[in-house]
Amino acid sequence: MRENQKTHVRLGGLLAAAALCAASGIHAHASGSGDPVTASKWTLNTGANFISAPAHATPAHGATAVVRVTATAGATITLDTALPAGSYGPAGAGPFPQYVVVLRHDNSEEGNGKEGDWANISSVGGGNTVITLDADKLGASASANFGVGDIVEVVKRFSLEDFLGSGPTFANTLKVEADTDFNDATEDAAYILVGSSFANTLFYHSGALAPAGWYLDFGTDLGSGATYTFDPDQPIYVFREDAATDLTVAGTLQTYTLTHYLLAGITPVSTGFEKPAAIGISGLLESTGFTQDADFDSGTPDNIYTLVGTAFLNTLFYHNGALVPPAGWYVDFATLDNDFPLDGGKGFLSDNANAFAWRHLAP
Repeated sequence: MRENQKTHVRLGGLLAAAALCAASGIHAHASGSGDPVTASKWTLNTGANFISAPAHATPAHGATAVVRVTATAGATITLDTALPAGSYGPAGAGPFPQYVVVLRHDNSEEGNGKEGDWANISSVGGGNTVITLDADKLGASASANFGVGDIVEVVKRFSLEDFLGSGPTFANTLKVEADTDFNDATEDAAYILVGSSFANTLFYHSGALAPAGWYLDFGTDLGSGATYTFDPDQPIYVFREDAATDLTVAGTLQTYTLTHYLLAGITPVSTGFEKPAAIGISGLLESTGFTQDADFDSGTPDNIYTLVGTAFLNTLFYHNGALVPPAGWYVDFATLDNDFPLDGGKGFLSDNANAFAWRHLAP
């Protein structure tokens, strides 16, 4: 089995070489403003689409339940309400994380303002009330992010099957070919981005050479894709060969703050919301660790890059007003636009000097 070369090309090279092109990404259409349950519909275009699911699974305790943290210790938190019977730890070939705990309301005595923080569940015990969490993306433990009195949600991570489908439903979104070469170059495929590089390949095999189903990196059988999951704000690249088609994702809308864990350098990210989110009121500027621009030069992070296909479309940065007053968010070194929208359902790149948590306020 040979790998397609495009899985090893750095996006930076593609972006630098590509001319800015007409809009061809994915376009989200809100199904109802403020509606907690939605079916979001986009156009999945021919070629590259940098997309994410702006909907999430219904919380395990139910959409209206109020669940509080009663104790924290190291990597564990204890809830006042037992989780329904079931499996919440990692599963599948990875194994891959299946659930996250999200801090919905910071009601702890510490009042540390960490609404929107989330971490993957490692295991559940203690009569389904004691949850062991992985460290968050910046290495902080559960007890650092959650406190007694906090209101939390336990949420199933969106899976590959949830997002792009599987079996009979797969044909409604992407193309399944009768493979003869087990090669992503001859069919629709998805790619995981790490930094600005394609890191993993996902494609659906017809069953001609191996069992039908999703495959990771040409070797790992993911079956239906039900256990391969995504972070709440994780975008992926989907390449489509045929004409544009509709992609519909059903789920629960994110209606409160969602934390993006940004690493030093480039982090692929999406808002996690369905509605467009204005950059000026997103909470990014106020994030501890964010670097304001002083020289009106994108060579000095922090910058956000929006994309069309694999090409840069816009560069956003916050200038402190030292060279070009007034201070504010500038687009492409020309336009002051504090209301510039980060569209729901689309991915973008955040380029940062430091690692920090961006607690993205709900639009």
